[in-house]
Amino acid sequence: MKKRVLSLLTAAMMSGTCFFVGAEQICAAEYPSFTLRLNQHTGNAEFMEDETDKKVVFTATCLKYSGSDVELVDAKTNEVVAKMLDDGNFDVSGDDLENDRTWSAVLSFENAAVGSYSYYARLTDADGTVSTTKTFSVVIYDAVSDADAERMAEIAQKVGVLSSDTAFQNADQETRKQMADALFDQLIAEGYVKENSVNYDAEKHWYAYQCEGVGGFSDVTCYLDIAVKDPDQVSPGIATATSAFTYVNHGDSIEITGFDNSISDVVIPSEIEGLPVTAISVGAFYLSAITSIEIPNTVTSIGEMAFLGCTSLKSVKLSTGVAKIDKNAFGSCSALQEIQVAKDNPNFSSLNGVLYSKKQDTLIIYPAAKTDAAYIIPSGVTSVAMYAFSENPYLETLTIPNSLIKVGDSAFYNCKNLRAVSYNGTEEEWNQITIGLLNEKLTGATIQYQERIIGDVNADGAFTVSDVVLLQKWLLSVPDTQLADWKAADFNGDQTLNVFDLCQMRYNLLKQEEDSKR
Repeated sequence: MKKRVLSLLTAAMMSGTCFFVGAEQICAAEYPSFTLRLNQHTGNAEFMEDETDKKVVFTATCLKYSGSDVELVDAKTNEVVAKMLDDGNFDVSGDDLENDRTWSAVLSFENAAVGSYSYYARLTDADGTVSTTKTFSVVIYDAVSDADAERMAEIAQKVGVLSSDTAFQNADQETRKQMADALFDQLIAEGYVKENSVNYDAEKHWYAYQCEGVGGFSDVTCYLDIAVKDPDQVSPGIATATSAFTYVNHGDSIEITGFDNSISDVVIPSEIEGLPVTAISVGAFYLSAITSIEIPNTVTSIGEMAFLGCTSLKSVKLSTGVAKIDKNAFGSCSALQEIQVAKDNPNFSSLNGVLYSKKQDTLIIYPAAKTDAAYIIPSGVTSVAMYAFSENPYLETLTIPNSLIKVGDSAFYNCKNLRAVSYNGTEEEWNQITIGLLNEKLTGATIQYQERIIGDVNADGAFTVSDVVLLQKWLLSVPDTQLADWKAADFNGDQTLNVFDLCQMRYNLLKQEEDSKR
């Protein structure tokens, strides 16, 4: 009998053992008079492997509160599932009120079915003011083996090939259906898809199907969207109707918690029930068959794994309001080609479809379906985020600047064709980079180091007057001025560039020219 595993978040299409993250702050909402947080506390991995004891302890903390009614609410039904009691058992960092504003509730998931369960804390103040946290999700799923994960990826690839096929893309609706029918006949014959699970929805123009013999995914329905996007043939279906979404009304804002898969090209509405839509919850679009998503200005946060496993998603548009994108928000989006960011977004930017921080010092997401065989990480990038390049099968060679100091966990997970790295620095500098776990595809690649030419800040292989001019412009903060190798100008070795380095550079260049004339 398969063991069912309790998890904080959905772990679909990922192999290995899944663990709880203990005492992690999941969400926080700021209000004028107080801060309310919803935390989860769990045991260690050994504790969670005990099938007879599957419990999650929720805590809510409010440092300025005069009421008495704190409740744990089911986000899907908005029904109260537990009263949260002030028992003072959980330490809160910086809590100078000695835990007299901390409440807790324990829910048992011992007999819960496989699926997602979402909750938020609701606080009613003495004056009747109602405030809520954002949503926290608990997901129960069947354990997945390495073989299961590989098989699921193989099935997804076979289905994805049809969607990207030129003949399929240019075909009318009937021809698309014939091609899809033929594909599923083949997948059933080869034992990949359950024969009785394939159903075609003539209104939504998609196939629902279940994979055969894949551990934790045996009861999960997947989708193949075959809708023609030409409005003359099929309704274009831009999702602006609130009926397409499930959500939580927090009193002053709306949080999207789910999607009914009725539409492939999705535009998140900026308002629902007259309130701004400000958040997309953890796993809200998990395994959806969407092909594009556009996020409005009102949305400020995108939850962890919000679009995990959206294998048909090709493009993402972020407006000005997005300030937070949690880890693996677009994980396993194998068709994702580009992420576009509004130019006036103060927190993020995009460069040729790649998502960066605003200052472009952190590379956040390199789309999994970006087909370039080679990529140059721009000079000035200091960190590569978790999952940034993960599951990209096209990347073969990578150029890394010597400004890089950190690579997050799984940043290059399953980049199966990455073979060569050109590092714009020395071997000693490379060894100083902090590289997280599950980055064997990066560390196992052939790494070519560059011998530094002192003064060569533009990294063109020679120290010339152009390097002096470039450093001078950089010190004067001339817009769009970047140093390809700033360490080449650090003449006094103090890890800082200033006018003293410029003077030394000028002196060295003059001396170099004099020596060449002798």
